[in-house]
Amino acid sequence: MNDREAADLALRPIAESDVSMLEEWLQDPDSKLHLGGMIPFRPCFEYQQSKPGYHYWIFYNAATPVALAGFEIQEDGSAAVVLLVCPSQRRRGFGTCVLKALKSVPEAQHVQTFIALVEPHHQAAIHCMEAAGLTQAGPDPEDPGFVRYILRRGGYQTQPFRQIEDGAAKGQSEPPRLGIR
Repeated sequence: MNDREAADLALRPIAESDVSMLEEWLQDPDSKLHLGGMIPFRPCFEYQQSKPGYHYWIFYNAATPVALAGFEIQEDGSAAVVLLVCPSQRRRGFGTCVLKALKSVPEAQHVQTFIALVEPHHQAAIHCMEAAGLTQAGPDPEDPGFVRYILRRGGYQTQPFRQIEDGAAKGQSEPPRLGIR
């Protein structure tokens, strides 16, 4: 993915109408291998919608949904990151661009540290994390089956972000543009 394509990324908050699409993405064999705990997705979605501190978006390239990404604000102010790239859009750089975008959303302005957990054998996810600027911090202390990747506020710069209301709420067909570089 080049800079121009990255600038065309857009996002909107996750909605109930996205659940069936995300459940379809999670049926992909690679998704099942790494994210089997999110199947079915509806209970995860309902839980996230009922709790403060959860922020999730659907990311688009032009009119094509390419990823679900977001984070949960932890008690210590860090953000636990979640990323699911659409199976047909994988290995094209969207995951890296989306992770870079998360640090610029208004909901992340007070986040000092982003944390992502990756299985040690999941090479595509490791590459994605490192390309987005996250660094390996060793085994996760709470779940040693995962490797912790972190990005601290001092370790990155945010891009200007233009706050735009959800296009669907205003009857617009396109979600807000990010302008990520």
